[in-house]
Order: sequence, then C-alpha cells, then structure tokens
Amino acid sequence: MWWEKNLAALGRHYPALAARLKPAAALKPPPSLSLLPAASGGLTVKVDGALVHSARDPVREARRLAEGALEKAQSGAAVVLGFGLGYAAEALTEAGRERPLVIVEKRIDLFVSALTYRDLRALFEDGRHIFVLDGPPEGIYGALSAAGKIGALLKNPALLKQDAAWYAGVERQIELWRTKDEVNAATLARFGRRWTANLARNLPALCDLPGIRFLAGQFDFPILLLAAGPSLDELRPHVSALRQRCVVVAVDTAARFLESARLEADFIVSADPQYWNLRHLDRLRAPCLITQAVVQNAALRLCQNTFLASSFFPLGRFMEEAVGEKGALGTGGSVATSAFDFAFSLLSSAARPLYIAGLDLAFPHWKTHFQGALFEERTLAAQSRLSPAETERFLAVRGAGPFWGTAADGGRALTDKRLSLYARWFENRLRSHPEIRAFSFAREGLRIEGLPLCRLEDALAAPPCRAEIDQKKEALFAAIFAEWNAEPLVHERARRSAAAWRRLCAALEAFGALSREAAAAARGNGDEKEASRALSEASRLLSEHEAREIVFFSIPEAAEISSPSEGKDALTRRAALYTRLADEAAFIKSCVDSPSNRSRFDPGPGGTPLDLEPDAEGATVAKIGKRAKGR
Repeated sequence: MWWEKNLAALGRHYPALAARLKPAAALKPPPSLSLLPAASGGLTVKVDGALVHSARDPVREARRLAEGALEKAQSGAAVVLGFGLGYAAEALTEAGRERPLVIVEKRIDLFVSALTYRDLRALFEDGRHIFVLDGPPEGIYGALSAAGKIGALLKNPALLKQDAAWYAGVERQIELWRTKDEVNAATLARFGRRWTANLARNLPALCDLPGIRFLAGQFDFPILLLAAGPSLDELRPHVSALRQRCVVVAVDTAARFLESARLEADFIVSADPQYWNLRHLDRLRAPCLITQAVVQNAALRLCQNTFLASSFFPLGRFMEEAVGEKGALGTGGSVATSAFDFAFSLLSSAARPLYIAGLDLAFPHWKTHFQGALFEERTLAAQSRLSPAETERFLAVRGAGPFWGTAADGGRALTDKRLSLYARWFENRLRSHPEIRAFSFAREGLRIEGLPLCRLEDALAAPPCRAEIDQKKEALFAAIFAEWNAEPLVHERARRSAAAWRRLCAALEAFGALSREAAAAARGNGDEKEASRALSEASRLLSEHEAREIVFFSIPEAAEISSPSEGKDALTRRAALYTRLADEAAFIKSCVDSPSNRSRFDPGPGGTPLDLEPDAEGATVAKIGKRAKGR
C-alpha cells in the first residue's frame, strides 16, 4: 500500500490537491473498478469491464505510446487524457523530463486507486505537472494557460469512451487552445516585423510616458466598458445617461460610436499595431489613451494624456527594466480582453459594478460590428454591383469556422472558433477573480459563464456622478504628470534608458555575429561530428545570450535550437535556422539603432541623452509634447 507515501510526496508540491484527496483514504475502490495482476508482474485495471491498460505489460505499452506521441511534437507541454494507474504519465516524464505534463482524469476514485496501489512518488516530486481532476471540462483552460504551448497529446481510449461527453468537452478546450497557438504563429509570421519596427520606433515613449499602474484602484464609481459588437446599437439611446453614472472605458474600435453621439470616453484602450487600427482613432475626442508601445507612432500623439501598459514583447520588456514597469494587462488576443483588465484595475472597490456593452462574441442578425463602425463604412464604400456589402459580410462571418452556440438569453448565437476562444479567456478571468461584479448588456451575444445579463433600468437607477468623475480625473492626471515630469526623475530615466539602449545594440550585434558563425559551421564541408560538436556549443551560447528572447520571439522554430544536429539533413536545417536568426538580429538592430533613436539615446560628445527645455511655468520637462504635461 503506497497511499501515505504518495500523499506525502503530493503534498510537498501540490498541497491543495493533497488536502482534497486526503479524506479518500478510508474509501474502498467502487465495484466499477477491478484491479488485476498483469502478466509482467505489475497491475492493470478494468473500469466497468473495460481494460484500461495492457493485461500483459502496461509499462512497455505506455513507453511505446509516449515515444510515439513525443515524436509528433518536439516541444511544449504534454497532455495526458485519462490518467488511469499513471503508466503513461510516468513514461512521458521519463522520455521528456524537460517538459511539464497536464494530467487530466475524470474519475477521482481511479486516481485514488493509483495512489493506493502504485509508487508514484517520482512523478509527484517533479513538481512541474498540472492536475485536472473532475470538475467542468472548461477547467482545463486555466491549466493550459499555466502550461503554455501544448505539444504531445496522449489519450487513453478506454477511459475516453467511458466518460465520452466529459472528455469531448476537454478536447474542445484543447482544440481552442491550439487554435490560439496557430493564430499566434500565423500572426507573428505576418506582422512580427511590423511590430518590431513599431516598438523600436517607440522606445523613447517607454521613457517619456507613465504607466497604467498609476491609475490602478483610483476610481470608486461604476464602470461602463464599450466593445464594438452589434448589440452596441441597442444602447445608442441610453449611452448618454449611462455616461452620467459611469466611468466610460471604450475599445478603439468603439470610438466612433461615442463620436457619433457627440460624447467622449474617459479612457480609450488601443493595442493593435496595424495601420488600419490607427484609423479607428481619427477625429478622436478623449482625454486619455491607454495603449502599448507597439502601436503606430502617431497614436501616441493623439491624446493629451497617454499611459502605457507593459509590453508583452521581449524588446519592450528589455527597455522597461531600465525605466520601470508600466503595469500589466491581460493578452487574450483581442483589445476587448485588454480593456476588460484595465477597466477592472481602475476600481478601488470590488463592490462597484462593471457593465459591459457590445461584447457579443457572435454575429446577431449576421452583423459583425455596430452600425457606423470603420469596418462597415469601408465595406460600404468599397462595394459594387458585382460585389455588394452583403457578400463581404457573409465572407467575414464564414471565414473562421462559424457554428451555433448558446446565447446569453438562452437562445442560439452564431459564433466562430476565434470568438469562442475569447469567450473562454473571459470565463477564465472571471473564475480567477470571483470578486468582480461584471454584467453584460449583450442579450444575443455568446454566453460567457460568470458574466450575467443586466437590465438597463437597473444600471440607470444609480445616481448621476459625472461631475465627480471629471473632477477626479483632472486632479489625478495633474498629480501623476507632475510627479512623472519632476526634473530629477526625468534625468534618471534618460540616463538609464540610454545605457539600456547601448547595451541592447551591442547584444544584438553580438548575437548576429554568433549566429552567422554557427551557420557557416553548419554549412562547412568538414567532419560531421566535429560540426555537430561546434553547433552544440553555439546552441548553448545562443540559448544563454542576453538577446535570445528578443530574437527568438518572431521565430518559433528557434525553440528547437537545442535539438540534436547530426547528419547532413539536420545540419542543413540548422544552417538555415542560424541564418534566419542572424537576419532577424540584423533587422532588429537596424530598427533599434535608427537615426532618431541614436539622436535621442546617443547624442555624441557634448550632448545629453535627453533634450530638455523650460515650459511656460519655468519647470523643466521632456520634449514629448502636451501629452507629457497632462494638460
């Protein structure tokens, strides 16, 4: 009997799980479980008469399955669907010790039996694995978020058949997660260099602009978050009255909605680095923009007050280490997810409600956005007799695998894989923060667990507080920018950012040179074993290099840099990879070491890293325009 020893090992690294399982010590295996001796001398088990592991040699069977699964996926966490007695999890741990496991088991009684009759201490002592036992299938989404990239998937057919509906739900969540990875990889391939160029151009803004952390917990008012879904049209007659009662946070795509009503948001959130996203902000009226340094440079000059969120790009994080953290926002793939995180962060009291409008994540009445959105206006302007706007709208709905989901009001909602992925992000966020009192106005939108519907009259029943909101904003912005632009702090940030910039340029230059040397070694005509040894050393140096994350970010294949490189084919592939790394390092270096950045961070003899001038009141502030003065 191994129960006590296994439970002790489990408790050292997974105390919450051990506490949950401890009461099961007195339980006997249910009649549905039959433990049997295997021919090899170990144990196997039947569940409802179905054999879960090999009756001859379950260990050998598990090793064969693990090797096959790992061959198909060279990197990422491995997912085990159906733990059984733990043979597959053990085999995966032995075959790929560097990767964590996500272990999923519907039957807690079977998991308890495994802990009772087998020595699983080595598996639990690893400490990096994630266990999902029973509960709703959606619970695995949080585990996948913690695990990161998903590689190998190993299923136990007998257990999946016994609990088919539950495991089908789990597999849908895994598919959604993998879709996200595929979308991210495709997006990186298409826009990675644009993001790098934008971020490199905006490096001075990381020094010039304060972070959203200064705004956290500063508002004790209800908050209205406006996304850009079709249901926003239903709110049009009431948005002015809601604005009198709420701090208004709008995504950039919803800016035109407020503009058409001659209203302005208190905060507009923009995170998309593409050019056309900037056009959402044309003729913008807003006192404050919340964004990241990866957006188009012109966006940073649109508002009087601009605050930055911390960059999720390694290049931005490198510079942030020198000038100070800005404050993190969630990255769920949509500006709405970032806006949700920001809106929640503003609240000083969790008792205040967060109302969300336009978060449909669906296509009610085959609409994609509210009436008057930039996407719709462009489609209408570009239509012709042979290509009407309805055709474009149909293609937009059809493009990402549409299907019928459940609407917030219990009806049907036409959605797609991409939008349902965003819904899972919101559900996971709401589960992680049960204190959030969030409500939705999107009756025909996709149902989001934890986000109940709210009646408009209930939101309008609160007393108006617009004067207090405006007064709070004005005083807060003045205080933040007065502190941020204090002369000693300005000079200190300038000194640190200049030093970080010079270190970054040198690191990119060195990384590129090392990559070119490695590529030449891989292409050489010498001894293959000698080339393999040289490349192993080069891989080690590059994997430990200061610039590795910055260069690797746009090249997902770089994660395989430590894989074996023996044989001509492997050396040829490795040479191509090192060449790509060298080219990427050179491209990033050219963006970072631009003439404008050089004049800012390295002005030469007699200059200072930051040009300064006195303002009208005689104070010394950075030359970063009205937005830095907060007026």
